[in-house]
Amino acid sequence: MISLKISPAAGTVGTIVGVKGTGFAKGQKYRITLGGVEVGEFRAALRGVTPPGLKFSVPDLATSGERGELGTATEVRIVSSGGEAATAPFELRASLGLDARSAGIGYKIRAVARGLLAGEQYYLTSVFGDKPDVAIGLMTGGPGGNAETEFIVPASLDPKEYQIQVKNRRGHYLALRDPPPLTLLGYSESSLVPGRPGKPTSKPYCPLLVSLPFTSRLSVPIVATVYAVVRRAGRARRITSTAVNLAAQGSGDALICFVALQPGTYRVDAFAATMTGSVISGTVSFPLTVEKS
Repeated sequence: MISLKISPAAGTVGTIVGVKGTGFAKGQKYRITLGGVEVGEFRAALRGVTPPGLKFSVPDLATSGERGELGTATEVRIVSSGGEAATAPFELRASLGLDARSAGIGYKIRAVARGLLAGEQYYLTSVFGDKPDVAIGLMTGGPGGNAETEFIVPASLDPKEYQIQVKNRRGHYLALRDPPPLTLLGYSESSLVPGRPGKPTSKPYCPLLVSLPFTSRLSVPIVATVYAVVRRAGRARRITSTAVNLAAQGSGDALICFVALQPGTYRVDAFAATMTGSVISGTVSFPLTVEKS
């Protein structure tokens, strides 16, 4: 009599499942299927057992039935050309993968779901504790239960660790047993990247003007405040500020005007921040020389 055991007995697309069995015909070739999809084959050893280390990967399969994303009953089946068969139950569950474990406000995250209900519509939501979940994206299960989408980390979410869930729009239930975590960092000091300043120029409205380029890594537009701390002999002498308006993942120049400085050599430390004071760039330092008029 054929005996078949699998481990684990439940999982998601991509789960590696071990197969052990006895009672097979010696030397006979067998096929392994899961949910009707062939996932492997083997030839029974001399004692009628499965080869050591026999495994297969759960293929792309859609779940089915009421709340099927949380667990759809299917089976692993082993058959030979003669129709001889053995079965073992397996529970298929939906899953979600993210291309980042942490991200700052304004960053784009790619989400890939497997094992959803085919044709079903879903919200992508953030969950923290027992607070109401917040929708941050949309996706629809394809014919094989797969779905992909991108979402931008919103400024409305506080910096902390969230679970990213898939919510069935028709049934209004959370559809993942094991949602992936995502740590939101607020604004990051690498959101904007400062470049090298241009040579100082003089304009009718400004005696000493420096152009400082910035490149945004954010997937949303932003208006940032650029602060320039003017130092001499290690002490801060003056702080000036200006604004830079950047398109999503765009570049632009902050025009910094320096006034009322005595002749001499200074060091300027410049960085960008949000309107509420969160630093969103590294600091760039450069020398500044004020000539006698």
